Amino acid sequence: MEDLLAENGRKNLKPFFTASEILPGKPVTIRDYRKLLIDLPGVKNAWLGAVPLATSEITYNEEYGELWFKLLPDNSDLAHFNGFLQVLIEPDEEEPDADAIANTLHQNRNLCEDFLQPIILPKERIGLRIDVEVDVQSDPTTLEANIWDSLANWVSPSIRFYTLAEMLAKGYRPDEIFQGSLLANGFIDNEELVKHKKRTSLRCSDLLHLLMDMPEVKVVREILMGKPDASELESYDLETADDPLSEDFPEKQYLKLEEKQAPSLGYLHLRMFKKHRKIWDSERKIEPPVEGEEEGQEEEPSSTTDELPVPQGKFRNPGRYFSITHDFPQNYGIGPNGLPAKATEKRKAQAKQLKAYLALFEQLLANYFSQLDNTRKLFALDYAGEEIYFFQHLAGADGIPGFEELLVDSNDSCLRETQETTPADRLTRHLACLEKGNDQLINKEDRQNRRLDHLLARFAEQYPDLDLLIGDSRCKDNRINLLKQKRKLLLSYPKISAGRGQGFNYTHKEDIGTTDNYSGLEKRLGLLLGIERGRPAVAQNLIIDVYGRPEGQPVKYYFQIRSRTSRKALLSSNTAYASSLECHKALAWAIWQLSKGEGIEIMPTGEETPRYYFQVFNPDGEKVGRRIEYFASEEIVQEVVDDVIDQIQTAFGRDAFYLLEHLLIRPDTSKQEQPSIYQPAWMTFIHSMTAYYKEPVDDPDSSIKKLWCVSPEHMLQKGNRIKVLKPEKYAGSYSVQEVEADRFAVLIKEESSPGPILPGPILPGHFSPGQPGAGGAIQIGTVNPGKGTSLNDLAFGGRNLNRILSDVGKWIQLDKAYHDPWSFQLSLIFPGWQEKFRGANMRSLVEEMVQEETPAHITPYVYWIEKEGQMVGFLAHYFSWREKITNDLVAATEAEWLNEFLGISKKQEIIHGLMSRRSGDHFSIENIELPLNKQQIALSFWMRIEELKFPENVPSPTTLGIVQGRISTIEGDFPVLDIMLEKNKIAFRCCANDLLYSPIDWQAYMGKWVHWVFLKDFTKGEMAIYLDGELLLSAEGKNALAEFPISFLAFGRIQSSNVRLSGTFADIRAWRGDFEITEVCENRWIRLAGTEPGLYAYWKLDEGIGNVAKDSVVHEDENNETATNKYPGEIHGCDWV
Repeated sequence: MEDLLAENGRKNLKPFFTASEILPGKPVTIRDYRKLLIDLPGVKNAWLGAVPLATSEITYNEEYGELWFKLLPDNSDLAHFNGFLQVLIEPDEEEPDADAIANTLHQNRNLCEDFLQPIILPKERIGLRIDVEVDVQSDPTTLEANIWDSLANWVSPSIRFYTLAEMLAKGYRPDEIFQGSLLANGFIDNEELVKHKKRTSLRCSDLLHLLMDMPEVKVVREILMGKPDASELESYDLETADDPLSEDFPEKQYLKLEEKQAPSLGYLHLRMFKKHRKIWDSERKIEPPVEGEEEGQEEEPSSTTDELPVPQGKFRNPGRYFSITHDFPQNYGIGPNGLPAKATEKRKAQAKQLKAYLALFEQLLANYFSQLDNTRKLFALDYAGEEIYFFQHLAGADGIPGFEELLVDSNDSCLRETQETTPADRLTRHLACLEKGNDQLINKEDRQNRRLDHLLARFAEQYPDLDLLIGDSRCKDNRINLLKQKRKLLLSYPKISAGRGQGFNYTHKEDIGTTDNYSGLEKRLGLLLGIERGRPAVAQNLIIDVYGRPEGQPVKYYFQIRSRTSRKALLSSNTAYASSLECHKALAWAIWQLSKGEGIEIMPTGEETPRYYFQVFNPDGEKVGRRIEYFASEEIVQEVVDDVIDQIQTAFGRDAFYLLEHLLIRPDTSKQEQPSIYQPAWMTFIHSMTAYYKEPVDDPDSSIKKLWCVSPEHMLQKGNRIKVLKPEKYAGSYSVQEVEADRFAVLIKEESSPGPILPGPILPGHFSPGQPGAGGAIQIGTVNPGKGTSLNDLAFGGRNLNRILSDVGKWIQLDKAYHDPWSFQLSLIFPGWQEKFRGANMRSLVEEMVQEETPAHITPYVYWIEKEGQMVGFLAHYFSWREKITNDLVAATEAEWLNEFLGISKKQEIIHGLMSRRSGDHFSIENIELPLNKQQIALSFWMRIEELKFPENVPSPTTLGIVQGRISTIEGDFPVLDIMLEKNKIAFRCCANDLLYSPIDWQAYMGKWVHWVFLKDFTKGEMAIYLDGELLLSAEGKNALAEFPISFLAFGRIQSSNVRLSGTFADIRAWRGDFEITEVCENRWIRLAGTEPGLYAYWKLDEGIGNVAKDSVVHEDENNETATNKYPGEIHGCDWV
């Protein structure tokens, strides 16, 4: 194989990564970090340890199951954050650079981990007094130096670096040698590193063994250990060591070391004896360096990291083909000498026939050898050529003699048109025919794809589902893009494989968002998903500045996007902003609009001969940026705009996603004097119990019952400990006995029987009492709230039915002291409205990839943002947070917003919904009883239309149904509320002939989330339509049907419509009576509690499973008791998203 891959001048092709390129990785273990730090100048040794970081500001209140801020109740424990590492540095004689140590750590920081401030340990000088009996032949001077070196290394061991040859000689494999980061000074033996742990004491027994291992030392008379500052040394006298009467020995056999100091030999009093005569008595000590004294600069060690050589083969020119015709006997007449001149024409024709016959087989052989000759290309990681099969002709000195004469005189053998040509022309045409035949026989893209799959498989990599990633695989452009993605993954593999678990360096002072400084997980997912992130050669051409300028009080903030090469401002803020966060939000809108090429307007100056510039507007028409430079014509400005858009799109891809490590947005109160942004009880971990019921158990004690607690998403396991807080009569601690998907059971003890036991899971709102049955039994039944029909009837003896179903319970898990939402957790935020991520299958693939690629000890969460405005808001806070933590500033406001956004401290509204794709799909609510005479009614909801297809052969008006409401009377059902789309209009009809039409360009809203409010005000006689919180159109609407309330609502269809909706609904709300339309519009972004004035029914559509959607409004029943889910909705064929 090495011969086939031999270079022979083809150095531009790289078939393999070298050992130093592919085998090293970023540090993962404590051992890896120690090696990395010891490699730095001035670092003699280093130790790291996990430290749970406690903060006196965050406490956990067990009684209430809540995290509290800056409150310390008696039963509260300090909250601890995991993932922090404390670094201890033992300095060499040369003082290490603290900044270099911190930079090295943060450049190699793992995901969801952080470093406390590294501690450079001060020297703890150790003093020794030793008396030894030495060999008569020994040299005292040399022995004294050897003893000093041995003792110094024993007190403070040095880690040795080895060359590659030395490590191979030790028996290590290359993958073991190159494990961890590639060091500048060589390799460190793992076994030696493990031995050199940080000592807590020095033991005389170890020192005794060390001295006795020296051949010149015959007897160790006495050892005394201490510290030079101590008044006396602790003694270990060998003359009394074996004496059982000695009481001093047990206490004085070791010297305890300080935890936050590094031991170092500072004093040695050595006495040597030969045949009991003292021949040497010396004291040697290291004085601490004088402050301000300049030490000699040691020469930096040169790199000793060797490269493992790649086997070098001998180039044997396998592509050269020697025709078999040269080996035939001469009398065949097909060799180089040919036939005699006197040969007949028939004989010449026979020779040509034989050559042509052999040419068929020789062409196959020649192509095989050509394929072997290009093996280096096929294995080359950077080979981007289209050819995957190779061939050669049979002409030339080594080929078939007279091969050109065997070729026909025609442009195409399939055409019967002949044309006289030269032999050279025929040979050129022959090669073209071979290439054409090759193209017809094989699919180049498919073969290249298989080749790249093979190369990826060498690294145990497999690309995900192709059709989801690239779209239609029949499209040539999609296939070519896939090949580019795979090549990029291959060429980037050493980097992304080494740093796959690496976090970003938040101390990096470069520009936010335009560098290669983001996590290894983001880089890897970006390459696998085909998202263009991390092109630093281009992206780093931008500089983004957000700066404050003192203009009186307070400081005003501005932003500027500049070219790194020319330093010219490409875009600047249009106005001064009162806060850094507002400025970042304007910056985010400017970047977002430029990345889409929208909101850009070329403006003339007011001069007689106008000059031109451009401005950027957000969707609300507010100016967010402008070019502070004037140009002579609109054409020049358009070229500048195109260039700026290209640079922004390169640096900030529209389908880019972002990763947030929860540990980095933890509440940080250390830099705040009055941390008022967090309030007491700002996070609770109490779980709700939607229902509970009891079952008998097989136990002699009849008072023991099994209490089933219905609590969806409880995440409990059998044996977990819980504490029931409500209802009070069952309050107490229990062990979980049984677990089902949405409920769990515990054992309770009741002194008296409360009545009949309900056999089975019965949910609130699904239960109604029946009529008395035979023999005094009570008939009860569970009913379907949507249909009102009985599901089953159950008979119970006795007249007193103890109904516990309307109660609501509360519980908390005890064996999970508190849920820590910051340690070893991260979130990935994806732009869900983008075409790439709209499909449920693609989202499922992304979530699976995130689970597979995230390190096993980290819990990942995936968020899909469905609105561009939400993404811009996120980017504003994200960029501001990145800038502040990079400059070591307090980012409390941004961290609080990001915590809320991720649902850590509050539940944030990430839109879920129902997707309709087929004819007949819809969502309906029966028996809703929405009155049409209660001052005013309104429907509000989020909607995203996926496609509008109006049949051409259907007469106008062709409508698409959105909502239908109808009333039920004795005479039948009548539609009284319709919301419909026509080709360029939206229609709203409520109560007979009240109809409101509004022109609208639907193409501008395709695939986007849009919020709608449809209002009918009976007191004012008005109708209105609101789009994204703004009034779209209003008109007169006086009709009413007082005695007939709406009894049925359907979303996704109307009966009169001949086109069905293909799109998504989310967060549907029905209003009546006392509500403010301004609040309805303003609160469209947030989840409601269900108790808001005028809110009649509320379907969040976030269940994700089943065919029932819950009504979240809190209603009062006839007994003045509160309950939810009065108007549950039924799903007909829709998909949850």
